[in-house]
Parts: sequence; structure tokens; C-alpha cells
Amino acid sequence: MGLALPVMPASPFFILALISVKKASPETHQRIIKTRPFVWLQGKFPIVGKWLG
Repeated sequence: MGLALPVMPASPFFILALISVKKASPETHQRIIKTRPFVWLQGKFPIVGKWLG
């Protein structure tokens, strides 16, 4: 596992972290989804925005 981890992109971990924040703290999740990078992500990849929003 340690050999594959440095090669993996950070995106799966970022998505997992956002899902965890959504369940743990709805206020923080709302603050995160209103940021400029997340709005860009929703525009560029609507299916990912649908999963996280």
C-alpha cells in the first residue's frame, strides 16, 4: 500500500474528506461548497459536484 500511495492523486482523498465533513458538520460543509475552487469543480465536473453537494 505504501508504494501505491505516493503515486495516487489527491482527488479521491479530497472527495472522501468532503463527504466526511458533510456528515460531521453541515455548517462547515456549506462554507466549503461556496468557495471559488468548489464552484469551479461543480462547473467543470457536474457529477462530482452532485455527489458532494
